[in-house]
Amino acid sequence: MRIHGYYSSFSILALLIGALNGNDDCDKAKFVTSFPFQENGDSTEATVDFSDPDWVYNNINVTCGINGSAKGVWYRILGNNQFLQASVTDIDNVKFKTAIFRGDSCGVLECMRAPSNYKLETERTKPTSTWFAEEGKTYYFHVTGMSDADVGEFSLEISKLGFAQRENDSCDSPSQVDPVSSVVNIRNFDGARPQELDVHDCGLHFFSRGLFYSFTGTGNAQNVTLTIDGDDHLELSILSSGCGECIYHTDFLTQDDSPYVQEFKSQKDKNYIAVVSGETFEDTGSFSLQFDSKAGPGSSGTNFGSMSAIFVTILINTAILFSFNW
Repeated sequence: MRIHGYYSSFSILALLIGALNGNDDCDKAKFVTSFPFQENGDSTEATVDFSDPDWVYNNINVTCGINGSAKGVWYRILGNNQFLQASVTDIDNVKFKTAIFRGDSCGVLECMRAPSNYKLETERTKPTSTWFAEEGKTYYFHVTGMSDADVGEFSLEISKLGFAQRENDSCDSPSQVDPVSSVVNIRNFDGARPQELDVHDCGLHFFSRGLFYSFTGTGNAQNVTLTIDGDDHLELSILSSGCGECIYHTDFLTQDDSPYVQEFKSQKDKNYIAVVSGETFEDTGSFSLQFDSKAGPGSSGTNFGSMSAIFVTILINTAILFSFNW
């Protein structure tokens, strides 16, 4: 097996054995050209994919969390600006896991979806992964056993989901809203792409799906109200422009928690982004998002705290003057 130009004596022997499996090697990945695609695969004679433990440990972002001694088979898919969903069903009562890589060739692979990411989709009896395959990008789909002993036959299905992509599904393309008075009503956001965004302290994780809204601070108290209509678990995050700084975020909310109001003092002319995202890949249901801003303490409106302080100062000065005259 050769990944990133690395060979070992063991992998040379594995290549000879791997001749029994046509797509046992990344370089020999089976090219999937039409959908829906269905095939019964077999990893019984598969060889080790990443055979050097030290190399695997130091390149975890490349190996996508696959064990150094894992044996798997490969499939290659050319992106078509569509949502694709792949699922693996065991035939021999063997537990399988999958991973998705992206790259122009096996020597420059980038991990897109590690097996641990599939908890974002929901717990299923069979590993399932959904992703947005960009036009012109090449994706490698890897199937291996949960353990070294898990080898055998499986059924692989890959299909198009037919979702229309949402325009405001990334930090780079948020919808502009009026911070003073505006309401957004969303029936669902199935067409939102998973994000390559990693702002862990703001509730957004690698491949979270959500919708993005930008607004400009007024210098007054800002309210952002999330109302959930359904059984989905959603989260509200407020970030700075560019999604680099976390301002506020909630835990995941349900319909019982809504309407949830996030209030904060906005800075005048500062750009903010509000994100509504799901806890799992399938939490993409109905919600409404309301923005309103009004004058309050510290704003250009009437500041009663300052008036009180002035009034107290006047009283003290009057008392002092009265004592001298007395």
